[in-house]
Amino acid sequence: MRVVGITAVAAVLLAGCALSLEEISQREPEFVKTTTKSPEKYQECVLRAWVDDYLITQSVPTETGYTLYARASGIPAHQRHVLEIARVDGGSRVTLRSPHYTGHFNSNKQAEACL
Repeated sequence: MRVVGITAVAAVLLAGCALSLEEISQREPEFVKTTTKSPEKYQECVLRAWVDDYLITQSVPTETGYTLYARASGIPAHQRHVLEIARVDGGSRVTLRSPHYTGHFNSNKQAEACL
């Protein structure tokens, strides 16, 4: 019974440190860049790079491009990296936001390499 109580307290404390997707989307971006690549070509490149480091990736089409989500296995869904790719004249605008804790993954470097 004591172990259950300690586990419950630890879960509550950790939940207070977690960011929701809404909170991540309100964070200052790690970077905002433009590329001459179309949203389709850019998201294909990033997905290939992220699949090597992240076990769970998702690409969601939007009205102007794509939103990509990535996280490692065992990391809660709300602790994912969010990459917004929007069509602009001459290519795409790319905005990367990450949770405070990013572990050993380098989403920033991988996303920049695809520019």
